[in-house]
Amino acid sequence: MTFNGTLVILLQMFIARMIRSRPVWKLIAFSYTAFAIVGEGYAFAPSLSLLLATEFVFTLGEMVGLPQLQNTVGLLAPEDKRGAYFAIFGVRWSLAETFGPLLGGFTMHVAGGKVLFSSLGLLIIVSGAFLVRMLYARTARDAASVQLTA
Repeated sequence: MTFNGTLVILLQMFIARMIRSRPVWKLIAFSYTAFAIVGEGYAFAPSLSLLLATEFVFTLGEMVGLPQLQNTVGLLAPEDKRGAYFAIFGVRWSLAETFGPLLGGFTMHVAGGKVLFSSLGLLIIVSGAFLVRMLYARTARDAASVQLTA
C-alpha cells in the first residue's frame, strides 16, 4: 500500500496529462490489461522485485482506468436512466467488499493463491474485452452520427 500510494503521488499528474486526449475505450483496454497482468503477477511473482513491478503495473492501471469507469457509465447509460446506472455503479463496491473476501478466501483455502489470482486475471481480461468492445462500438456509432449530422 505504501509503494502504491507513493507511486500515485509521484505519477498522477504526469499520467493525467498523458491520457487527457485518449479515447476512453483505449484507456479502459489498457487498465483491464494491466489488471489481468497483475493477477498473474500476484499468482506467480517469485521475488519481491517482481512483486513490486507487478504493483507498479497495478498502480498504472488504477490511475488510468478508475477515473474512466465513471465516464464509461455516463457513455453507456441512456440519458433518461443515468441516475439508475450510477446507483448500480456505486453498489459495485459494496458487493465487492462483501463477497470478494468470502469467495477469495474460500478459493484461496481450497485451491491456493496461484489459482485464485490466475482466475481473477482471466476474469478481468474477459470482462475487460466485453467492456472495450461495447465502448468501441459506442464510440464508432457516435462518430458516425456526428458525421451524418454535419
